[in-house]
Amino acid sequence: MKTNKPHKKSQRPSPLYNKLPKQVGRADFNRYIKPHLLVGTRGPDTKISTYKIFNHILKVLHTGMQWYNLDTARDRVSWQAIYYHHNHWSKDGSYSKRKTKCNFSATL
Repeated sequence: MKTNKPHKKSQRPSPLYNKLPKQVGRADFNRYIKPHLLVGTRGPDTKISTYKIFNHILKVLHTGMQWYNLDTARDRVSWQAIYYHHNHWSKDGSYSKRKTKCNFSATL
């Protein structure tokens, strides 16, 4: 005899980028995140602050959009510059330091 089991939804976990915050406030950024991000000391300063760069990165990671679709025209900076900082911080371990200090998010 056949038993009618209720249909289960997919057991796949939800994507991690949906668990990330869309934006971080300036006070929280300065207190919890900025001390762990390595920023260059030589050369010219960036056109926009590291706070805005980080929030652009969060937007891409939260939505899962392509980097080239990032709208940065208002800040007068290219998506390549935002990606450069994301790539630099992910390779130098800045995100790993952030993860070990506090459970800010699943991937940072």
